[in-house]
Amino acid sequence: MDGRQLSRSLNDAFAAWLEGPEAHTLHHSLKGSCEVLSRFSSLQEAVSFLRDGASGDYQTKDALLRAFVGAYRMDGNPHRPALLLLGALQPGLSHLFHQHAGRWPGLDDDELWAQITTSFLEVAVSYPLARRPHRVAKNLLLDTLRRTLRWLRAHHGPPKMHRIPRADDKASLEMIEAMPYLQALVRLGVLGGEDAAVLLATRIVGERLPALARRRGVGYEALRKRRQRAEQAIWQHLQAAVHRIAQRDRLAPDSVSLAEALEEVMRDVPRTGGS
Repeated sequence: MDGRQLSRSLNDAFAAWLEGPEAHTLHHSLKGSCEVLSRFSSLQEAVSFLRDGASGDYQTKDALLRAFVGAYRMDGNPHRPALLLLGALQPGLSHLFHQHAGRWPGLDDDELWAQITTSFLEVAVSYPLARRPHRVAKNLLLDTLRRTLRWLRAHHGPPKMHRIPRADDKASLEMIEAMPYLQALVRLGVLGGEDAAVLLATRIVGERLPALARRRGVGYEALRKRRQRAEQAIWQHLQAAVHRIAQRDRLAPDSVSLAEALEEVMRDVPRTGGS
């Protein structure tokens, strides 16, 4: 079973569990200690609310997750609240999985999923609810990423480098993966649209800088400096994110990876539409 099939299978299993007697019993027991949960007729409804990216009611979402984390720590049968926590944040955990699947030598999908879920539950046990009561979902996922990356590097060494795609490989996985990050940096004002286009063409698609300069009718040196300034702007923005994470979580800056900083940047992107 490949990673996407595994992700769908886990999500389907969780959806079925939410409709079963264990979930109904857990919902009834949690309502007594969590006032906000009484607003929802079932855990299924509460989880749908948590997963709704259009809802900006983060106060309620934080309250729900604090209750779920507390139940996992205190319940005499932690299996049920563990399932609830894993299922509630399954979209975020799946995102972490797809970021790293296939990038680590000797690591198969099942082992990666197992490590992500193990890291997540370890984070939930030690998460400081009193000190970090807000942005709980984001913090849990970032801490899970940090813990998972440390385990991956310790047990599987450095990740494999991405293949450099051909200039005509328009559907390459690398380009598809890179686009959301470049778009986020443009929306945050770190890059201009033209800067992002130059980076996409030369760093992701693989077009040579002299060829791009000729095609655009601009000087090579001017284009090289433009790309250099864009990359420096990205680096400075990521370093600022590294220091924010380190200060917020009381860590040494050199213990925070650029991957974590990039995830932080992605979560800072303003929402579009009516949200």
